Amino acid sequence: MSRLIEKNKPWIGLSIGCSENTIEPLSNLLFEMGATGILEKGKTIEGYFAADAPLDDMKTKLQILFSALESLGLEVEDKSIRVSYIEDRDWNGEWKKSYHTVRVTENIWIKPSWEPPPQKLPRCLIEIDPEMAFGTGMHETTQMMLKLLEEHVRPGMSVLDIGTGSGILAIAAAKSGAGRIVAHDIDPVAVQTAARNAQKNSVRQRLVLFTGSPEALKAVVFDLILANVNRLAIEKMLPRLKKMLINKSKLIISGILAEEKNILNRTLRNNGFVVDKTIAEGEWIAMTIKPFFT
Repeated sequence: MSRLIEKNKPWIGLSIGCSENTIEPLSNLLFEMGATGILEKGKTIEGYFAADAPLDDMKTKLQILFSALESLGLEVEDKSIRVSYIEDRDWNGEWKKSYHTVRVTENIWIKPSWEPPPQKLPRCLIEIDPEMAFGTGMHETTQMMLKLLEEHVRPGMSVLDIGTGSGILAIAAAKSGAGRIVAHDIDPVAVQTAARNAQKNSVRQRLVLFTGSPEALKAVVFDLILANVNRLAIEKMLPRLKKMLINKSKLIISGILAEEKNILNRTLRNNGFVVDKTIAEGEWIAMTIKPFFT
């Protein structure tokens, strides 16, 4: 996953070693520190700043973040921060070279706006421009979420998309026939991006979008809840989410490393959930879970 970068400016590049489950918090902090672009390369994340950015202040904030991540049990593989000065390039053009149309299933395809549609149109063709939000459709977690969504979404059902990012899951739900769809993100830029992508896909009127957390929803229940975030965030939300589900509701979750599966399973049981299905791609897993009521 990557975020677009402005062009025609001199750059300072910060290259930071990280593990899969620390990519998002590191990316968010880099943007808060003024990064105009992020590129992810395997287990390295690169943030790009204007040449007059205060490097010493950035390094201090990153070291504080490393300590905070470790206190939460998240692995920081490499605490070194490498700095380089970078010549002007057409960053948006280079980023686009790595982002192409993706076939997720026979029926669900994702394409960027600058590529033509496939010759044979699938039932659900999603056009996405991630802009500054996560969610290109290329990441394993997004693709697994879409596969499980395809199995469970039904015409007219109500859907909640937690941490919508580019809006890709909410748009897929709308194009698959869901009725009431609520999508939110704590990042206002993501919500704006999701709204524009929903408009591109002619489903904007079907989505209720807001900036905030699930706590903002009072006394509302859903047939299907989608949460592609991370294990710690999911575990924290479970008591609240159970109140938003009815007996036949399902919750589809990802952003979970395979090595976290046993820990999460115990937490799910303790919070009154049973696992309906688990799938895996690479280092990641996704689950369909459902509540049990006594």
